[in-house]
Amino acid sequence: MPASPDLLQLLRSAQKRRVEQEGSRFQRNQLVPSPRVGSLAEFNERLAGIDAAQDGRHVHGASASVRINLAEAPLLHPTPAADFELGTTLTPLVHPNAGT
Repeated sequence: MPASPDLLQLLRSAQKRRVEQEGSRFQRNQLVPSPRVGSLAEFNERLAGIDAAQDGRHVHGASASVRINLAEAPLLHPTPAADFELGTTLTPLVHPNAGT
């Protein structure tokens, strides 16, 4: 049974929200106020240094560091083009007079 479109949308929106939160966190912590640089090359060098310093950081709730997660990325298989089952749908029966 394919996953419901609502569930897939929920999972995609949760992932998008996490990515946006990380982008906002980076922007607030590193780019506010705007860094004073003399050229785009200097700005890119500064960003590369910040990026390298962030490699050892752990994202809240994750057991691995950012560096480890990025190192594993090339080893991951691409997601399948077709939908796949994300879980099992259960329809338990509940007695109307049962206490909880």
